[in-house]
Amino acid sequence: MTINTNEMIPCVSQNYELDVMFLGKDQDFYNPLEDVTYNGHTGEIVLRGTCGEPWIIPSKKLSKYEMLDGTPIDPDKLPKDEWIRIRTRVSSSVTWMVQVPVSQTGEVKTERGDVLQCNRTGVDHGDGDWICCADDGGKPTLEWGCWVVNGVVQKRTYQPLK
Repeated sequence: MTINTNEMIPCVSQNYELDVMFLGKDQDFYNPLEDVTYNGHTGEIVLRGTCGEPWIIPSKKLSKYEMLDGTPIDPDKLPKDEWIRIRTRVSSSVTWMVQVPVSQTGEVKTERGDVLQCNRTGVDHGDGDWICCADDGGKPTLEWGCWVVNGVVQKRTYQPLK
């Protein structure tokens, strides 16, 4: 799928709850929203979003989240292979996003090499899924990969930067 960063808009995460698991053993996780199976390895971090969809994040991204009481997440103090409820931190960190009309399908490759489906058949996408990438000094960059956020999920989890 061709991504035009000139069409992307800056967005910030809303405050919402989700789950985290620290892997004590290798496990696979299927995400039906983007039709991908993540091969999780011991020591990796898995998040489970608002629709129950799992994905794996690098440890450096854990700082975007906190325990429900507002304290930082300390992976060394939490059990392995068990879902724990957390929430997003209030942040002004920008994610660049562009919506793909629901009539258009495609796929993108993440920084881990996983292939995510955009607007796949059989899943509610609202007006269409969103392709996302990181911020690099006030502009979008594909250098660190991109990912897909389901169109229905995006409305509950992101808002345009004001």
